[in-house]
Amino acid sequence: GFIRAGYAAACDDEHVTVFFVLLALLVIGVIAVVAGGWGGGLGDPGSDRPRPWLPSEAPVTSADVDAVHFGVGFRGYRMDEVDLVLDRLAAELRDRDAQLAAYGQAEHAQGTVSDV
Repeated sequence: GFIRAGYAAACDDEHVTVFFVLLALLVIGVIAVVAGGWGGGLGDPGSDRPRPWLPSEAPVTSADVDAVHFGVGFRGYRMDEVDLVLDRLAAELRDRDAQLAAYGQAEHAQGTVSDV
């Protein structure tokens, strides 16, 4: 009984209620002032996801592929990031295959002419 009576008396105390209302208003006011830009404001939101990166002007190397990291989404890696990197790698491989094929044909043509 004594603890309940003390708790009820503290909750009914008008001064305690006014204190908590003023405290809540103070916290809301400080948040509004900071969010409004006074005192430096809030910084620009940044992304915490790693950006998959491959060199845009140079051929992709194995070290570039080893350095790629993908952000993890709700159900695993972010599909848009993985698709972007895989599309780039596929294009690089197609280009290299075409260059190797052209080089092989040139070598074959030179070898045929020199045999004559």
